[in-house]
Amino acid sequence: DDRLLSFRVEPNEGEAENPNFPQNLYHAMELFLHHGFIPLGRRLQQCTNRYFALLEQGPNELNKTGKAIVCFHCGHCGLASSLDELPPAEKGEKAGLCINCQDCSHTNFVELVLPNGRQMPWMERSQAEAEKATPKPVSGARVKPNEPCPCSSGKKAKKCCHIGGV
Repeated sequence: DDRLLSFRVEPNEGEAENPNFPQNLYHAMELFLHHGFIPLGRRLQQCTNRYFALLEQGPNELNKTGKAIVCFHCGHCGLASSLDELPPAEKGEKAGLCINCQDCSHTNFVELVLPNGRQMPWMERSQAEAEKATPKPVSGARVKPNEPCPCSSGKKAKKCCHIGGV
């Protein structure tokens, strides 16, 4: 996705000199795929796709916004956690604690810079919005895997809420 070129990865202390340091999330994705870290690339793609979906929906006061980090340990990209959660020795050296894997040794700040130079904050759905948007399985009679899912998602039950004959 060429849109990943607009997400600039900020190097931590001592990383800028490394010629292999990814300057943006597009290059980070290439790095993951080149070294066979497919699950990390998939997670990065999922995180950025959720962000793009929120951008397309427009502003919402329920969304959480702030500075983002990318974790090169698990591939997660999302809102940065508080630096207060880091050990004192690492506060000045690292971007923050990864919310997904709790690692702070492989994180970098990320900023979205539009072609006109405008910077956009990272956005995520609030917990209440995320729970509201997640389809809930409807309890009741047995549903066959190829029938429409009773949660009204429009998908087949086996691709949605169907779990082993429930």
